[in-house]
Amino acid sequence: MLARGLQAVSDIVWPRTCLVCQRELPAKHAKWCVCPGCNAELHKEAGPSCPRCTSNIGPHVNAERGCPSCQNEKFAFTTATRLGRYEGSLRDAILMAKSVSHESLAQALGRIYASTRRGELLKSQPQVVVPVPLYSWKRWQRGYNQAEAIAQGLAKELELPLYCWALFKVRPTYTQTAMTPTERRSNLNDAFRANRLSRLLGLRVLLIDDVLTTGSTAHAAAKALIAQGVAQVHVAVLAHR
Repeated sequence: MLARGLQAVSDIVWPRTCLVCQRELPAKHAKWCVCPGCNAELHKEAGPSCPRCTSNIGPHVNAERGCPSCQNEKFAFTTATRLGRYEGSLRDAILMAKSVSHESLAQALGRIYASTRRGELLKSQPQVVVPVPLYSWKRWQRGYNQAEAIAQGLAKELELPLYCWALFKVRPTYTQTAMTPTERRSNLNDAFRANRLSRLLGLRVLLIDDVLTTGSTAHAAAKALIAQGVAQVHVAVLAHR
Protein backbone atom coordinates (compact mmCIF):
# COMPACT_ATOMS: atom_id res chain seq x y z
CA MET A 1 0.00 0.00 0.00
CA LEU A 2 2.81 2.40 0.93
CA ALA A 3 4.65 1.67 -2.33
CA ARG A 4 1.49 2.36 -4.35
CA GLY A 5 0.93 5.61 -2.48
CA LEU A 6 4.48 6.79 -3.11
CA GLN A 7 4.16 5.89 -6.79
CA ALA A 8 0.90 7.83 -7.05
CA VAL A 9 2.56 10.92 -5.55
CA SER A 10 5.55 10.47 -7.87
CA ASP A 11 3.24 10.29 -10.91
CA ILE A 12 1.68 13.63 -9.95
CA VAL A 13 4.96 15.44 -9.30
CA TRP A 14 6.89 13.78 -12.15
CA PRO A 15 4.31 12.48 -14.66
CA ARG A 16 5.48 9.47 -16.61
CA THR A 17 6.04 10.24 -20.25
CA CYS A 18 6.16 8.09 -23.39
CA LEU A 19 9.76 7.21 -24.18
CA VAL A 20 9.17 7.81 -27.89
CA CYS A 21 7.04 10.97 -28.19
CA GLN A 22 7.62 12.38 -24.67
CA ARG A 23 3.89 12.95 -24.08
CA GLU A 24 2.31 12.12 -20.74
CA LEU A 25 1.79 8.39 -20.40
CA PRO A 26 -1.51 7.00 -19.09
CA ALA A 27 -0.93 5.01 -15.89
CA LYS A 28 -2.36 1.80 -17.36
CA HIS A 29 0.31 1.86 -20.08
CA ALA A 30 3.22 2.44 -17.70
CA LYS A 31 4.35 -1.19 -18.12
CA TRP A 32 5.30 -0.52 -21.73
CA CYS A 33 6.79 2.95 -21.16
CA VAL A 34 5.24 3.79 -24.54
CA CYS A 35 1.87 5.44 -25.22
CA PRO A 36 -0.86 3.57 -27.15
CA GLY A 37 -0.31 5.64 -30.32
CA CYS A 38 3.44 5.03 -30.47
CA ASN A 39 2.96 1.38 -29.49
CA ALA A 40 0.66 0.87 -32.48
CA GLU A 41 3.12 2.63 -34.81
CA LEU A 42 6.09 0.58 -33.59
CA HIS A 43 4.57 -2.77 -34.49
CA LYS A 44 2.67 -1.70 -37.58
CA GLU A 45 4.20 -4.08 -40.12
CA ALA A 46 4.30 -2.55 -43.60
CA GLY A 47 4.04 -5.67 -45.74
CA PRO A 48 5.48 -9.21 -45.85
CA SER A 49 9.15 -10.00 -45.32
CA CYS A 50 11.48 -12.81 -46.32
CA PRO A 51 11.59 -15.53 -43.62
CA ARG A 52 15.27 -16.02 -44.34
CA CYS A 53 16.71 -12.47 -44.40
CA THR A 54 13.77 -10.16 -43.42
CA SER A 55 13.95 -8.21 -46.71
CA ASN A 56 10.75 -6.63 -48.01
CA ILE A 57 8.97 -8.91 -50.50
CA GLY A 58 5.78 -8.77 -52.52
CA PRO A 59 2.60 -10.45 -51.30
CA HIS A 60 2.81 -13.22 -53.92
CA VAL A 61 6.54 -14.00 -53.73
CA ASN A 62 7.41 -17.58 -52.77
CA ALA A 63 10.25 -16.97 -50.31
CA GLU A 64 10.28 -20.39 -48.64
CA ARG A 65 13.89 -20.86 -49.78
CA GLY A 66 14.72 -17.19 -49.63
CA CYS A 67 13.98 -14.10 -51.69
CA PRO A 68 15.95 -12.62 -54.62
CA SER A 69 18.12 -10.76 -52.08
CA CYS A 70 19.30 -13.88 -50.25
CA GLN A 71 18.73 -16.97 -52.42
CA ASN A 72 22.43 -17.17 -53.24
CA GLU A 73 23.59 -16.41 -49.70
CA LYS A 74 24.72 -19.07 -47.25
CA PHE A 75 23.66 -18.17 -43.72
CA ALA A 76 24.58 -20.00 -40.54
CA PHE A 77 21.18 -19.09 -39.11
CA THR A 78 18.03 -20.94 -40.16
CA THR A 79 15.36 -18.23 -40.21
CA ALA A 80 15.01 -14.52 -39.50
CA THR A 81 12.07 -12.40 -38.44
CA ARG A 82 11.52 -8.71 -37.79
CA LEU A 83 9.16 -6.40 -35.95
CA GLY A 84 8.90 -4.02 -38.92
CA ARG A 85 10.59 -1.90 -41.55
CA TYR A 86 13.36 0.53 -40.68
CA GLU A 87 11.23 3.63 -41.07
CA GLY A 88 9.00 6.06 -39.19
CA SER A 89 8.55 5.67 -35.43
CA LEU A 90 10.36 2.33 -35.33
CA ARG A 91 13.46 3.80 -36.96
CA ASP A 92 13.38 6.79 -34.58
CA ALA A 93 13.03 4.50 -31.57
CA ILE A 94 15.91 2.26 -32.70
CA LEU A 95 18.20 5.27 -33.13
CA MET A 96 17.20 6.60 -29.70
CA ALA A 97 17.82 3.20 -28.12
CA LYS A 98 21.49 3.31 -29.11
CA SER A 99 22.03 5.80 -26.27
CA VAL A 100 22.47 4.46 -22.72
CA SER A 101 20.00 7.12 -21.53
CA HIS A 102 17.31 5.20 -23.44
CA GLU A 103 18.07 1.71 -22.13
CA SER A 104 14.51 1.47 -20.79
CA LEU A 105 13.23 2.17 -24.32
CA ALA A 106 15.32 -0.70 -25.72
CA GLN A 107 13.84 -3.04 -23.11
CA ALA A 108 10.34 -1.78 -23.92
CA LEU A 109 10.92 -2.46 -27.62
CA GLY A 110 11.83 -6.03 -26.75
CA ARG A 111 8.64 -6.46 -24.72
CA ILE A 112 6.49 -4.92 -27.45
CA TYR A 113 8.13 -7.18 -30.06
CA ALA A 114 7.50 -10.30 -27.96
CA SER A 115 3.92 -9.43 -27.08
CA THR A 116 2.85 -8.59 -30.64
CA ARG A 117 4.82 -11.31 -32.50
CA ARG A 118 4.80 -14.05 -29.89
CA GLY A 119 3.66 -16.84 -32.20
CA GLU A 120 6.17 -15.89 -34.86
CA LEU A 121 9.06 -15.72 -32.38
CA LEU A 122 8.17 -19.07 -30.79
CA LYS A 123 7.54 -20.89 -34.08
CA SER A 124 11.09 -22.27 -34.10
CA GLN A 125 10.69 -23.41 -30.46
CA PRO A 126 13.74 -21.53 -29.15
CA GLN A 127 15.14 -22.62 -25.82
CA VAL A 128 17.37 -19.65 -24.99
CA VAL A 129 17.72 -16.01 -26.03
CA VAL A 130 21.18 -14.64 -26.91
CA PRO A 131 21.93 -11.00 -27.83
CA VAL A 132 24.49 -10.04 -30.48
CA PRO A 133 27.39 -8.60 -28.43
CA LEU A 134 29.41 -5.43 -28.90
CA TYR A 135 33.18 -5.37 -28.77
CA SER A 136 34.25 -4.51 -25.20
CA TRP A 137 35.71 -1.10 -26.11
CA LYS A 138 32.61 -0.06 -28.04
CA ARG A 139 30.37 -1.26 -25.22
CA TRP A 140 32.39 0.84 -22.78
CA GLN A 141 32.13 3.89 -25.05
CA ARG A 142 28.37 3.49 -25.54
CA GLY A 143 27.69 2.57 -21.93
CA TYR A 144 25.64 -0.51 -22.71
CA ASN A 145 24.63 -2.92 -25.47
CA GLN A 146 21.22 -2.07 -26.95
CA ALA A 147 20.79 -5.59 -28.37
CA GLU A 148 21.19 -6.97 -24.85
CA ALA A 149 18.55 -4.59 -23.47
CA ILE A 150 16.14 -5.55 -26.28
CA ALA A 151 16.82 -9.22 -25.52
CA GLN A 152 16.11 -8.66 -21.81
CA GLY A 153 12.65 -7.29 -22.53
CA LEU A 154 11.90 -9.94 -25.14
CA ALA A 155 13.12 -12.89 -23.06
CA LYS A 156 11.12 -11.76 -20.03
CA GLU A 157 7.93 -11.46 -22.07
CA LEU A 158 8.46 -14.86 -23.74
CA GLU A 159 9.52 -16.45 -20.42
CA LEU A 160 12.74 -17.79 -21.93
CA PRO A 161 16.19 -17.87 -20.30
CA LEU A 162 18.55 -15.09 -21.37
CA TYR A 163 22.23 -15.95 -21.94
CA CYS A 164 23.94 -12.55 -22.10
CA TRP A 165 27.46 -13.96 -21.97
CA ALA A 166 26.99 -16.86 -24.36
CA LEU A 167 28.67 -14.92 -27.14
CA PHE A 168 31.59 -12.49 -27.27
CA LYS A 169 32.86 -10.13 -29.93
CA VAL A 170 36.57 -10.78 -29.74
CA ARG A 171 37.90 -8.08 -32.02
CA PRO A 172 36.83 -4.63 -33.26
CA THR A 173 35.35 -4.25 -36.74
CA TYR A 174 34.93 -1.31 -39.08
CA THR A 175 31.63 0.54 -39.53
CA GLN A 176 29.80 -1.31 -42.30
CA THR A 177 27.42 1.35 -43.62
CA ALA A 178 29.24 1.89 -46.92
CA MET A 179 30.52 -1.68 -47.35
CA THR A 180 29.41 -4.22 -49.96
CA PRO A 181 28.03 -7.56 -48.71
CA THR A 182 31.37 -9.22 -49.51
CA GLU A 183 33.29 -6.58 -47.57
CA ARG A 184 30.92 -6.99 -44.63
CA ARG A 185 31.52 -10.74 -44.51
CA SER A 186 35.29 -10.20 -44.57
CA ASN A 187 35.05 -7.50 -41.93
CA LEU A 188 33.21 -9.83 -39.54
CA ASN A 189 35.15 -13.03 -40.24
CA ASP A 190 35.96 -14.70 -36.89
CA ALA A 191 34.83 -11.59 -34.99
CA PHE A 192 32.61 -13.61 -32.61
CA ARG A 193 33.29 -16.50 -30.27
CA ALA A 194 30.86 -18.55 -28.22
CA ASN A 195 31.46 -19.06 -24.51
CA ARG A 196 32.33 -22.68 -23.87
CA LEU A 197 30.84 -22.45 -20.38
CA SER A 198 27.37 -21.44 -21.61
CA ARG A 199 26.06 -25.02 -22.01
CA LEU A 200 24.61 -24.33 -25.43
CA LEU A 201 25.20 -27.81 -26.83
CA GLY A 202 22.16 -29.02 -28.75
CA LEU A 203 20.02 -25.98 -27.97
CA ARG A 204 17.90 -23.84 -30.29
CA VAL A 205 18.93 -20.21 -29.94
CA LEU A 206 16.96 -17.05 -30.65
CA LEU A 207 19.64 -14.49 -31.60
CA ILE A 208 18.64 -10.85 -31.02
CA ASP A 209 19.84 -7.65 -32.68
CA ASP A 210 18.33 -4.25 -33.39
CA VAL A 211 18.71 -4.10 -37.19
CA LEU A 212 19.51 -6.54 -40.00
CA THR A 213 20.86 -5.25 -43.32
CA THR A 214 22.70 -7.91 -45.32
CA GLY A 215 22.71 -10.54 -42.58
CA SER A 216 26.51 -10.49 -42.25
CA THR A 217 26.57 -9.79 -38.51
CA ALA A 218 23.88 -12.35 -37.74
CA HIS A 219 25.68 -14.91 -39.92
CA ALA A 220 29.02 -14.38 -38.17
CA ALA A 221 27.43 -14.57 -34.73
CA ALA A 222 25.38 -17.66 -35.64
CA LYS A 223 28.46 -19.32 -37.14
CA ALA A 224 30.27 -18.96 -33.80
CA LEU A 225 27.31 -20.45 -31.92
CA ILE A 226 26.99 -23.38 -34.33
CA ALA A 227 30.71 -24.06 -33.95
CA GLN A 228 30.12 -24.44 -30.21
CA GLY A 229 27.46 -27.08 -30.74
CA VAL A 230 24.23 -25.07 -30.95
CA ALA A 231 21.58 -27.05 -32.84
CA GLN A 232 19.94 -24.10 -34.65
CA VAL A 233 20.05 -20.31 -34.62
CA HIS A 234 16.97 -18.24 -35.44
CA VAL A 235 17.39 -14.48 -35.72
CA ALA A 236 14.96 -11.84 -34.46
CA VAL A 237 15.56 -8.14 -35.16
CA LEU A 238 13.53 -5.01 -34.64
CA ALA A 239 13.83 -3.91 -38.26
CA HIS A 240 15.29 -4.62 -41.67
CA ARG A 241 17.27 -1.79 -43.22
